[in-house]
Amino acid sequence: PLGVGVEGIHESGTGDGAGVYGITESATGIGVMGSAWASSGQNFGVMGESNSPIGMGVKGIAHATTGYNSGVYGETSSTDGDGVSGWANTTSGYGIGVWGGTQSPDGVGTQGCTYIDGGVGVLGHAHAPRAVPMVALGAPSQTANLQEWQNSAGNALSVVNKDGWMGLGTS
Repeated sequence: PLGVGVEGIHESGTGDGAGVYGITESATGIGVMGSAWASSGQNFGVMGESNSPIGMGVKGIAHATTGYNSGVYGETSSTDGDGVSGWANTTSGYGIGVWGGTQSPDGVGTQGCTYIDGGVGVLGHAHAPRAVPMVALGAPSQTANLQEWQNSAGNALSVVNKDGWMGLGTS
C-alpha cells in the first residue's frame, strides 16, 4: 500500500513558498526529517524532485560562518552503499552526476588538512588503510578519457586515457 505521513503542497505559480517547512533552534535539532525503515525494496527517507529547467531536486545550505557544517551530508552503514550518490540521466547535452565547487577565501580545510588558495571542489579521503580515496570507473568499451585535469579555459593539461595511460601536457 502507498501511504504518506505528511504531505505539503504549495500551488502558487509565483513567489517563494514551501510545501513543507520545518525549523529548529535546538543545538542538536532537526528541522525536517524523513526516515524509510522498510528492509526491502527501494525507498527514500527524503526525496526531492524538480521539474523546472533550472530547478534542484534537493538543495542543502549551511549558513554557519564557523565550525564544520555541510549543506548536504550523506552516510551509510550498509556493506554496499553510498553516503551521497549522484546520477546524471541526461539524454542530450552535458550531464554531471556529482558536482563540487568552492569559493573558500582562506583555503583552510578540516580534519587537519590545509588547502592552499581557495579550498577544494571535490575531495576523496580514505579513512582506512585499504580504502581508495577516488575512483574513475569507465563504461564497457570506454572511448573517452577516464580523467582530465583542465585549465580554466577547459583545455586538457593532463589526462588518464581510457586504457589508464597518463599523458602530461598532452590531450
